[in-house]
Amino acid sequence: MFRDEETYAPFLLAETSRGKYSLLLFDSKMMAAEPAFSAAGRDPGGYAWSDIASQVVKTRQPDIAGRFDLDPEAGMFTAYGTDLEALKVLGAHLCKLFHDHAALTEVAKAAPYEYD
Repeated sequence: MFRDEETYAPFLLAETSRGKYSLLLFDSKMMAAEPAFSAAGRDPGGYAWSDIASQVVKTRQPDIAGRFDLDPEAGMFTAYGTDLEALKVLGAHLCKLFHDHAALTEVAKAAPYEYD
């Protein structure tokens, strides 16, 4: 089974069952980005990360729209589906934002509250 804990860190990209994949961010890791969400006036949980993912797809990567689903929880972000390449593209964008708090704050400010 496929499991990548490094390429998109702190996000985990894994094959959860044959041909099905998930991009995950757990509560223990997401709190490192809390200052960026606070600066945007948002909570930093899994729902907010789903809003960020939706905004990334809408504004930066519309070609991956509809190629995966989101299933957030307060303490976990999950994007899942059978399209590994779309999840890799999303993972690259989210990883970059996670490590650039100024850019994450701007995206968080612009993202509509769909899940949060």
